[in-house]
Amino acid sequence: MASLLTEMLADSPTMLLRGNEASGTTANDSSSGGTHDGTRGTNVTFGAAALVATDTSMDFAATDPNYVDVADHADFDRGDGAFSYVVVLKQDVIGVTRILADKGVTGGVAWGIYISSTNRVRLQTADGGVNMLSWSNTGAGFTDTASRHMLVVTYDGTNPKMYMDGSDVTEAPTDATIANSSSVLRIGAAQDGSNMFNGRMAYAAYFPSALSSTRVTAYWAAIDGVDGPVWTTPADTVSMSTTPDLKFTSPVSAVKQHFQLQLDTANTFATGNLRTYDSSTSQTNWTYWDGASWTAMPSDGLPIAKSGNEVDYTVTSALSGATWYRRVRAGTLV
Repeated sequence: MASLLTEMLADSPTMLLRGNEASGTTANDSSSGGTHDGTRGTNVTFGAAALVATDTSMDFAATDPNYVDVADHADFDRGDGAFSYVVVLKQDVIGVTRILADKGVTGGVAWGIYISSTNRVRLQTADGGVNMLSWSNTGAGFTDTASRHMLVVTYDGTNPKMYMDGSDVTEAPTDATIANSSSVLRIGAAQDGSNMFNGRMAYAAYFPSALSSTRVTAYWAAIDGVDGPVWTTPADTVSMSTTPDLKFTSPVSAVKQHFQLQLDTANTFATGNLRTYDSSTSQTNWTYWDGASWTAMPSDGLPIAKSGNEVDYTVTSALSGATWYRRVRAGTLV
């Protein structure tokens, strides 16, 4: 299954903040342009528990400054044209919350997504202005603090829509004019720092088009998907004995590594004789030496690959007494 990252990049977002940074103050833009990084406030923490497979998230405390700001840019000036906003979130505390305060103007916002005092999720053209649409979960409101959710808001220039977890939950849509302004795009609080979001967010993205219901459904289906690895290390071909317990030193890298082992009785690695084992499958038992003990490797790879971290794999298939050749490759899951 494709990853959420792959699905979203296929629709050419203008901005995509995955929130998977381990440190620093910059939320990196993973879109193809990569020009709309965010700057986190001191009360936003990177490296929080994952909301999307293989990635960490951003944790927003309910203390100012708890927002991520993206600098104003003409790319966000949509006028009354189409756009979509996507975010994966899990709220820890229920209350009035500004999820997105987009390009604020004095005394309000050009448009924003927020949770109201009645726990309705709304798309609003300005503070105290027109609610273009809202979702109340059949009157109960958005009060869940137990689960993560994917919120998508789209607008095609006439029809606003809201989706929760892949389903269309639009209520009472109203077409209204959306103004442009010159302030930052703020995630997690209002422009004045009020209405702070308390919880975790990831994959905050802006698209200059209205995503279709089919694409929104595909996003939700892919939230726990993992793409295959992108191999970064050249194949290592060596003669080896028949022992099924094999070791090698992982590549020097600052990112997680996924490993693949291929075996053949000849040094050709022909399809007919080739046996392939991945560290994300149960075909091979993988562990790594972290300097103190042998530790089970998670399915998304060695936590931090670096010289000195020895990887051990035990091939469960019998080698039948033959002399085999191995090919080991390392790569990152995207």
